[in-house]
Amino acid sequence: MSLLAIEGLTVHHPDGVRAVDDVTLRIDAGRALVLLGESGSGKTTLARAVLGLPGGGATVRGSVRLAGTELLGLPERALTRIRGRRIGHVPQDPSATLDPLRRIGTQLAQVRRVHRLAATRREARAAALPLLAAAGLPDPERAARAYPHELSGGLRQRAALALALAGDPELLIADEPTTALDTLARARVLDLLTTLRAQRGLALLLVTHDLSAAARIDDTVAVLDGGRLTATGPARELLVTESPDRGSGNGESELLGAGAHRKVRAASGRGTEPEAHARTDSEPSAATAPPFPGPLISPEGDFLR
Repeated sequence: MSLLAIEGLTVHHPDGVRAVDDVTLRIDAGRALVLLGESGSGKTTLARAVLGLPGGGATVRGSVRLAGTELLGLPERALTRIRGRRIGHVPQDPSATLDPLRRIGTQLAQVRRVHRLAATRREARAAALPLLAAAGLPDPERAARAYPHELSGGLRQRAALALALAGDPELLIADEPTTALDTLARARVLDLLTTLRAQRGLALLLVTHDLSAAARIDDTVAVLDGGRLTATGPARELLVTESPDRGSGNGESELLGAGAHRKVRAASGRGTEPEAHARTDSEPSAATAPPFPGPLISPEGDFLR
């Protein structure tokens, strides 16, 4: 049985836009699915529907099962217990989950306490350093004492990853987690996601518009266009890297079968990202989407301070 099974998922927004149109996907434990598409293709709406956050007034049909548990239709209280515990979320902007007024270590310890993964405050604090180390922070002790603004963009993104891992989730959803990072930091975060998936048996749903990111993850790719699934299969079959013997020799990757005219630099991460064009008939922009509540929401729905 797949860890995450999405069947016939359809999401209508109140303005009549069908942001996700009859999509069926599966992810096994320890495997990755890269949800690839241009801005406005529906990929973020799909990921947020899995989290139970499709947007205000949206109508959702179909089925989303996590290890056999149907998520669609669950009351908000039940979904709150699943977010951060069984499903971890890494946003594009770390400020969506990191509290700017609290130290990183305190936030990690609080997640452990909220989800009853630590019996005492001391035990919860002790778990912070291994989590930060697992997320690739080079100096976990310093990071644990720091406030988010005291870390660089790459380190903040890794701290957000540590926060997503704090609940020992089965599924990790990473929504454009490398967009704001430089080339080296982007490659490190993607490699870290691959390592964590292998070490922890996590299922990874990576949302991105970057073909080089999909190639670097090197697992299953699903392509969305206008809310519809247009291609799915192994990255090595859908993406091909040009070599000096095949053409220009500039190390570019192409998406075969769907959007073959779009090119980006190869999996090494060198170069620029493809230009994204918003669709006028698809999902709303991230600016209008409701914020992800993050793992620091208590089961009662109040922010913990």
